[in-house]
Amino acid sequence: MALPGLTQRALKRITPQEIVDILPQENVNLATYIFDVLPTDIQQPTVSRVNINDQSLILDYHLRGKSRLAKLNALTISYLRRDTSYTNKARHLFHRIWREQGHLLVNELTTRWLISTLQTFLDHGENEAQRVIGASGYFYANLMKIYEGERSIEGRNQDTTYEDVSPQTPNKFPGLDRYNVGGTDLLLNTNALALDLAMRDDVAGLVLFELLLRVKATPNVFTRMDKTRKEKGISVPSFADTWSFFEPL
Repeated sequence: MALPGLTQRALKRITPQEIVDILPQENVNLATYIFDVLPTDIQQPTVSRVNINDQSLILDYHLRGKSRLAKLNALTISYLRRDTSYTNKARHLFHRIWREQGHLLVNELTTRWLISTLQTFLDHGENEAQRVIGASGYFYANLMKIYEGERSIEGRNQDTTYEDVSPQTPNKFPGLDRYNVGGTDLLLNTNALALDLAMRDDVAGLVLFELLLRVKATPNVFTRMDKTRKEKGISVPSFADTWSFFEPL
């Protein structure tokens, strides 16, 4: 078996668990949740995530000042990360939230919860398009998180552009090609494909679309590449228009 250790981890990703049902009824009026806000002065509880009641308290803390709809979204996700007797109910509520109130909720959520929502569409999408959107958005965001985290460990600011514009070290991963600043369409094509996928389902696509908007608006590998091109006046034949979001700075 290839990757035996990782295989064991993968097989235990969603484990059976006996928990109580603290979810609202499946036909709950979700419109009342969007304007009902959690208190801002909630203290961090000293409990673990194993018990769903304790998990609910942890969510209250992390989502303090947010709407109870944001909390309910997180709670349904918490249920769906477990294999329980209430999976179908949690799935039903999760999809109702995004069908009925997603346009109001998406801007409220932090990027962390956008990623968790995308992962839930990956695992529990109602159709192939939703599952593909969830998968692509989950990996897109988390690989960015991994790379930006490594950059921080190395002491580099997210908004600092590049001094050099070509690879400075040997490639030790055969086939994983290097590129020069302004001399590739890799970043543009990655974003274009992500947007293409997002447009295949209005419900799940809304979440990936919001993620792409945040990528466009914040310091990260995509915007750093474009800023470096602009600062250094780089224009490579055949790649002159390959800005990360097909819009020159």
